[in-house]
This record gives sequence, structure tokens and C-alpha cells, in this order.
Amino acid sequence: MFKNNKGFTLAELIIVVSIIGILASIIIVNVSSARAKARDVKRKTDLKTLESSLEIYANANKGKYPQGNWDAMSNSLLTNEYASSIPSDPLSGNNKSCGGIKCEYSYSNSLCNGTTSEPQYHFSLRAGLERQSDGELIDCGSAGKLYIIEK
Repeated sequence: MFKNNKGFTLAELIIVVSIIGILASIIIVNVSSARAKARDVKRKTDLKTLESSLEIYANANKGKYPQGNWDAMSNSLLTNEYASSIPSDPLSGNNKSCGGIKCEYSYSNSLCNGTTSEPQYHFSLRAGLERQSDGELIDCGSAGKLYIIEK
């Protein structure tokens, strides 16, 4: 006679669970890639905002930019109210790697090509990006590939 099957076989259940697992892994990879892209966009935006603050500072100081490192630049901008806050890398403090370098912003008066003459008239803002395929990265020798804004 006819057997009335009202359920799924073990093989059918294994196939469905496998398909769900594959789809979940694809979604997780795409989400993490989108998050890395969003953090890279934030890094670029942060440096462009700082560039604007540095230009305002230089206009008020006869074309001269703050001297020193990130902390000295931050203090100059905050003390003189050219910036209301200084951004930090979205992953700073996590010891994460952005393209083989530590995820953090940096400031210098020497340019990537090594130019240091009249450093008061130059600055270099740098950030590592997680997505090394970004077309805006510059190879800065031993510092690695970085997103750089220089004047």
C-alpha cells in the first residue's frame, strides 16, 4: 500500500542546512567587507576635515603649519580653536592592522618624498587603509602604502 510520508528525509535536511550555511558565510563576508570600506571612507573624511583646519591655521599664521607630531598638531588646533575635536582612527587602540601598518593617523612636517626644507610650510597627514586595493594609496617607502594628504 501507500506509505504516507509527512516529513523530510535526513538527506533533504542536510542539503537545506548546507545551503543555509553557504548563504550565511557569503553574507558575513560581504558585510565585513562593507564595514572595512565604511571605516576607510571615515578615515579619508577625517583627514580632509583636518586638512581644512590646518589651512585655516596656516592662513592665520602667515602660511605656517603646526610643527611636530600628531599630538603637537592636535594641541595647536584645539588650543587656538581651529578644530573643535581631533578625530581618531575607527580601529585605534585595537592593535589592528591596516594594510600591514598599525591603524592610526599621523602628522608630520616632512613629506612622503623626504622633503624637509622649510618644514613650517609643509604638512603630511597619513592613514593606513584596510582595503589595500584603494586607488588613492601612495607607496611611501618604509612607511608602506598610505592614504596621504600633503601640502
